[in-house]
Formats: sequence, C-alpha cells, structure tokens
Amino acid sequence: MRNNHPTPAVDSDRLLSDIRSTIQRSDALPSRDKIEVRLDGRNVILRGTVGDDDERRLVEALVRLTPGVDRIVNELQVRE
Repeated sequence: MRNNHPTPAVDSDRLLSDIRSTIQRSDALPSRDKIEVRLDGRNVILRGTVGDDDERRLVEALVRLTPGVDRIVNELQVRE
C-alpha cells in the first residue's frame, strides 16, 4: 500500500531551534550545556557528553518527540 500523502516540508532552522529549546528547558538533563545538536535534513545528530546512560536515552527520547524528526543518530558519550 502506497502513501500518497506528501511529508510536509520542515524548516530546518525552526526544527533545530525547537530541539535545542527542548533540551535546554529540561531540568532532567544536567549535561544539557554539553550537548550539541546538528541536522542532516530531517535527521538529528546528537554529540557531546552526558552523565550516564539514562541521560543519554532521555535526550534521544525528548528529541524523538519533536515534530519533523525522522531519524536520530545518538553519538552522545557517557562521562567516565
């Protein structure tokens, strides 16, 4: 079955701003200032350092909820 509904265009500046804003507003992310967000079309690349695996997964989960995101490449490193 083919989907004949086109995917709406996404303003990359707006998408990037929305993602960064979501991360900065979250009190559950103590490492939020160490997280870098990049876009490749509708794909999000997360880089930087976080405190633990839970924080790493939470960042990805928050980004996944942002409208317009297709795929996430989570390259966040856990602080040793």
